[in-house]
Amino acid sequence: TEMTVLHRELSVTLEGVDGNGTFYGVLSLDGGGPNVSVELLRNGLAQMVDWSAASTSRQNREAMRNAEREAKAARRCLWRDYVPQRAPTVDGVSSFPATVVEVVSGDVVVVQSERPGAPERRLSLSSTRSPRTGNPRTSTPDEPWAVESKEALRARAIGRHVTVSVDYERDIPRSDGTAEKRVFATVRVGKGSKAVNLAEAQVADGLATVVRHRRDDPKSAEYDALLAAEQAAREAKRGMHAPGEPKTASGPRIVDVSGDPRRAKQYLPMLQRQRGLRGMVEHIFSGSRFKVSIASESCAVLFSLSDVRCPAAGGPSRKAEPFGEEARLVARRAIMQRSVELQLEDMDRHGVALGRCVLPPGGGSEGGTAGAAGGGPGTPRRTLALLLVEKGLARVDDRAAERRSAEMERLLKAQEEARGGRLGVWSLEAEDGGEGAAAATAATAAHGGAGGAG
Repeated sequence: TEMTVLHRELSVTLEGVDGNGTFYGVLSLDGGGPNVSVELLRNGLAQMVDWSAASTSRQNREAMRNAEREAKAARRCLWRDYVPQRAPTVDGVSSFPATVVEVVSGDVVVVQSERPGAPERRLSLSSTRSPRTGNPRTSTPDEPWAVESKEALRARAIGRHVTVSVDYERDIPRSDGTAEKRVFATVRVGKGSKAVNLAEAQVADGLATVVRHRRDDPKSAEYDALLAAEQAAREAKRGMHAPGEPKTASGPRIVDVSGDPRRAKQYLPMLQRQRGLRGMVEHIFSGSRFKVSIASESCAVLFSLSDVRCPAAGGPSRKAEPFGEEARLVARRAIMQRSVELQLEDMDRHGVALGRCVLPPGGGSEGGTAGAAGGGPGTPRRTLALLLVEKGLARVDDRAAERRSAEMERLLKAQEEARGGRLGVWSLEAEDGGEGAAAATAATAAHGGAGGAG
């Protein structure tokens, strides 16, 4: 530095000042000479400091970052003993296509890889922190903007095809003293030049902040873009950067009556009056039973499909019935955190609403949002019950089969096709002594033999 700048004419561009009154900026030789910071980094004589680099322009940060990478690769001076960290992987790959099946918070998602047989993976958005959601069990309230942050990410990502690029892993302490190995990744939705980094979108809307990492900590591959988005959000006073009191949860307060049969039945008349009742699915208990939040009536209720019966999924104190978990996963990937239409018919003595659930657009496809659940104009909209029956993961209820309707015709026909193809529960037909076939035959007979005798 002394050889380069001492007794020389310099160009100084001030770009920021910290709380102690220290100025930060770009120092370069007069007459278009090189940027001193970039040259120091390129020769391995300096290291980038992210907290102060945040005050400079994105273009300057990128030049500095590239110069530091060059010095690391050549192992110059400070980097003479540098050993590159091994790139982390998930199931043996560092990048993979997937579908977002759940949004946990404004910076955490659950994805399902498109690779056959791959398990669901919980991922955190790299170098990003959103306001934390509360915990009703411990009476912990939501942090300001937590609800808005989670909802924005849900609207952007749920059910969408994404590309996951793994950046790093970290051990996250649990309350029981153990640690969880958490994967941090850059998750992009869309393709090509139109692909959007979900973390950058959240930060740009003022719904998340950028983590200031320690010098040697791994970080997002697009860290400089995140810093630029955060700076723009601060200048525009978006989201949590807005002046005034921090914002708490907006929208109607939802009353959870899923565990209170008496209160749930008080909502029944209001729910039955609405045509095209809309709700957002919060939790999947089994293929045919889930919890749904209905904003128009400010309540959350349990909902069960009235036309079919699914094998029971597993729980803390019970073992799953055959194909119970498969049915739950199909329902989870079709409607979890999606806006669905409910056709409510009745409510049982436990306060569980009974009826039909119409799939959202793309809910019946193998992930993503392409296509519509109802097909083209004039095509009946597909229901969750029909999707499950087609896959052999549900059986038509005998009593429901007695009610004649176009939907029941479709269900019975789908059941006969699944049975003929020995799909799902029908593959167990020989093992259960024909009980599955008897149930299907009784349902078909009650409806006049729809779908054939099999």
